[in-house]
Amino acid sequence: MRGCASRAAAWRTSRRAGSAANACASCASSRPTATSPSTSSRARSSSSGRPRTSGRGWRPRRPRRRAWPRCSWRISSSWCRCRSSRRSRCAWSWKPSRARSPPGSPCPSAARTACAPSPSRCASSRRSSVAAEPGRPRTLLITAGEASGDQAGAAVVAALRRRHPDWRLLATGGERMQAAGAELLVHYRELAVMGFAEVLRRLPALRGRLRALGDLLGSGAIDLFLPVDFPGFNLRLAARARRAGLPVLYFIAPQVWAWGEGRVAALRRDVDRLALILPFEATWLAARGVRGEFVGHPLLESPRPLAPAAALPRLALLPGSRAQEVERLLGVMLAAAARLQRELPALSVELLEAPGLPAALYERLLAGAPIQPRRCREESASFLARQGAAVVASGTATLETAVAGLPMVVVYRTGLVNYQLARRLVRLERIALANLVAGEDLVPELVQGNLSAPRLAGALAPLLRDGPERAAQQAGFTRLRERLGSPGCGERVAALAEALLGEGRP
Repeated sequence: MRGCASRAAAWRTSRRAGSAANACASCASSRPTATSPSTSSRARSSSSGRPRTSGRGWRPRRPRRRAWPRCSWRISSSWCRCRSSRRSRCAWSWKPSRARSPPGSPCPSAARTACAPSPSRCASSRRSSVAAEPGRPRTLLITAGEASGDQAGAAVVAALRRRHPDWRLLATGGERMQAAGAELLVHYRELAVMGFAEVLRRLPALRGRLRALGDLLGSGAIDLFLPVDFPGFNLRLAARARRAGLPVLYFIAPQVWAWGEGRVAALRRDVDRLALILPFEATWLAARGVRGEFVGHPLLESPRPLAPAAALPRLALLPGSRAQEVERLLGVMLAAAARLQRELPALSVELLEAPGLPAALYERLLAGAPIQPRRCREESASFLARQGAAVVASGTATLETAVAGLPMVVVYRTGLVNYQLARRLVRLERIALANLVAGEDLVPELVQGNLSAPRLAGALAPLLRDGPERAAQQAGFTRLRERLGSPGCGERVAALAEALLGEGRP
């Protein structure tokens, strides 16, 4: 019995029991004192000379190991723990420092130790060195993650290549950017996903690409970061570029006016300048402290022939540029086209295949279809110019079709989870970009449950002949083109890039 009392006394006077809770100032968490659950009761019984005992005798319980609380400071894509190694914030050196914070010190800023890179490679000095050498060739990273971004980025790459033939333009994109003169690092096929569920399925691959591009931004080899649209991916890279001290010129801003207004803070913090393609965005963002400049729309870069007022009965199918969109929309498009062909035997149906998708995808979806459309892989401008009407998946293609003056019906269908989430997050009554820019209901929209073959065929039939529906759409498209500004979008973005680098046109 005396041994039991001595063990209790030893427990009460041990080093662990004598220390107070170790607090982490930043995390507002504490590590409670390791005491036995019944130490206080045993201490009272021991002081009275009658310690509690059991048949086996009392042994002090070993303290349970507790997980250290997570810090609120995030670096790159990983979380840092209070006792884990710290990563320096220098843009060049990513070697972690092994300093640990003493008990009660702020976490982790008080214990963070800076690395000691050479002054020319450190983030703060790199920006000054870029401005101090206006004549040396630059290296830019341009990131696009889908077909529309590849098309818009190609205009910027072409303008930069004309102005500065010696600059190195690294890019993630597609064939258009590569043909314009960019060095392609990653094709957008590896990045293009749409919807919340699809992103979760592709998350490991996306994080790997994100980490690799983030390391490139922090390597000291890049002078300016130019993201193009694709906000879920590019905003994370913009934050990495800001930590590396790089200027960021964001081309085609996220549609925060539609949903995701929380991204405004990220734009204000991580982006030096926004190049906007929709006329109302500059005013909307300026009211929230974000600096942007309207540069016109890339669809106006080259003259596009307008669709004829009375074409031969010809229907264009544009099911989208992502595999998920094509799989969900092509079937109902073909069913509606088959209905129209029974009413108009002379109707010709043509399918525009996305250049970034494999031909095997379309072959699989067309097997056993009610009709076999003429498959085309060509520039969308020439394809749209010879059509009579179109059914278009919601996206940038709706605006491109409107600029071409082609009457259309806009459709969209996604997974049930994505649709329910979008209904709660998106604050817009319209989904077609052509309707949003015009500020009116120019074209019909068939979305989710409202999309069916009979309804789609009924909406398309009046557009395949001369009538008030066709004339009303074409008159609205003329007003829409005037709102989009004038050609020269790529040149204006290139001028903004030169301004951020402290250079003028040679």
